[in-house]
Amino acid sequence: MGSKSRQEILGTTGLFHKMQKGHNSEKIYSTKAEKDAYLKLLFEKLTPEIAEEMAVNSFCVMNNHAHELGQCGVNMKKKFRIREGIKALGNFMRNVNSVYATRYNKSRDRSGSVQNSRPKTVEIKNPRSVLNVMMYIDANPVKAGIVTSPEKYRWSSYNYYAFGKTSEHTEKLAEPEAYTQLGKTRAQRQRRYRRMMLYYLRRLGLLKDIPADDEGADDLDRFDNIFALIDELIREASLKTVIKPG
Repeated sequence: MGSKSRQEILGTTGLFHKMQKGHNSEKIYSTKAEKDAYLKLLFEKLTPEIAEEMAVNSFCVMNNHAHELGQCGVNMKKKFRIREGIKALGNFMRNVNSVYATRYNKSRDRSGSVQNSRPKTVEIKNPRSVLNVMMYIDANPVKAGIVTSPEKYRWSSYNYYAFGKTSEHTEKLAEPEAYTQLGKTRAQRQRRYRRMMLYYLRRLGLLKDIPADDEGADDLDRFDNIFALIDELIREASLKTVIKPG
């Protein structure tokens, strides 16, 4: 049986997690300059016309592969918009990969394939899972042993969502709806995203220390899984603020 088309994979929700590996797992983003060059190219190619059809929500560039999380379709209630968005995604990825490969080969004085022929694109089944995939992507440098905490890694969008830090690589990021549900203010959303990442890393056995500035982090062990925590944080964010009498 042949592999499924991208339309078949993403046609239900339009939400996607894309991973592009180097050919034969080669480290095609091994230097700081190469990581910066890839991200600069990625967002240069995300033109206003492309952005009408698809969005990039999150990213992380490792030495031999790159992750992007995003959404196809301007209006997700209209199937034809999802189809158009998936077409735009395909063209966008081919454009980015082709230009990067040409520049990479020239800089290395080499020829031949740079990336795997087709990136791995996985559908995200529901908006709640978007947050789980964001954490999976942001945790990559910690799991690989490159850094001890995700905020120390420069080539991901973690610092944008956890601390509000911006860069030339975050200007065109579109915040996913699931993230905006974490709080009414940026500070609330950032704090809750940090709590989720803390839980995620501790569950993997990668982080044992609790940051002192994250209020409520000490009760994370009461949650059975990451989705229980996500549900609780979204519920907490939806509650109206009660103003106590002075």
